Amino acid sequence: MKDSKFVRKSNFELLRIVSMFMIILTHILTHGQVIDNTNNGILSIFFDFLFCIVIVHVNSFVLLTGYFLGQSNFKMSRLIQNIDMVWFYRVVILIFLVVINIWHPTCVEVFENVFPLDLGFYWFFDVYILLYCLSPFLNDYLNKISQKEFKKLLLVLFLLFSMLPTLTGLKFFQNTGYTLYSFVFLYFVGVYLRKYPLKNSYLFKKMKNNVFQIICICLFFSCAILNLLLYRFGESIISYGGFLEEIGNNIVSVTFVYSNSIVVLQSIFYFCLFETFNIKSKIINRVASLVFGIYLIHDHRQIRPLLYSVLKINNGPISSYN
Repeated sequence: MKDSKFVRKSNFELLRIVSMFMIILTHILTHGQVIDNTNNGILSIFFDFLFCIVIVHVNSFVLLTGYFLGQSNFKMSRLIQNIDMVWFYRVVILIFLVVINIWHPTCVEVFENVFPLDLGFYWFFDVYILLYCLSPFLNDYLNKISQKEFKKLLLVLFLLFSMLPTLTGLKFFQNTGYTLYSFVFLYFVGVYLRKYPLKNSYLFKKMKNNVFQIICICLFFSCAILNLLLYRFGESIISYGGFLEEIGNNIVSVTFVYSNSIVVLQSIFYFCLFETFNIKSKIINRVASLVFGIYLIHDHRQIRPLLYSVLKINNGPISSYN
């Protein structure tokens, strides 16, 4: 899902690969029921912490979209190409599973798979397409405002779409990060980081590149640890009932959502870390061009349960490191 005019920078292509690996890990932990099936206390903490690390994957892809698409032009051919790619994978998977006699789809399921438009198969792609259609209007607006106005806009959007949902346990404003307005906010952040890199800001512009990288790594893991501690604290006070139970439920409900303020900041540090890398690799670029297909295959609604069952990922209970 990249414009053909984009210069493929290997540092960001590496980010695509790492983020897709994080998506696979997330799906193993959730769809594969690893977290739900774990009954070992130490292992449970480990898997929760792993989740707090890899949860930046979706946000990083949207930041990357804003970073590059903010400097690009809308192309109908590119839109159709992306839609065709998703349609191709759905049809191929349908035919393959029917031929090997694993899936016996209903007429409705056949229609859903052969219909050119995605009908809720891949939520990320659906929101991405809407964002792509809006991008020329968003870019036109962002190119007209000053850096000061841009900062104010990001602050307001951060408060509305991240802080309020996080502080109220998603009760005041329902946003888990799966929404178009959440994508628009992250798109704006990506555009801002392209125009005004964090490395060139007042706080960091005099730092050496390796020092800035260490800071990004430390802040990234600090966010993950803070998120884990809050989650565990929320779980621990739920049993007290009353007001504490409500606070605990609020904390737990926002820990593993993409709009979580801690996760948003963590995603920015993660993105800025890769921005500092100076890498040129044809192998990385080639591998990165294939990662979207990995998502389309392994998270297909029919492939998903089959894959985890065959690989025995969803077997429980999980009580040992083996």
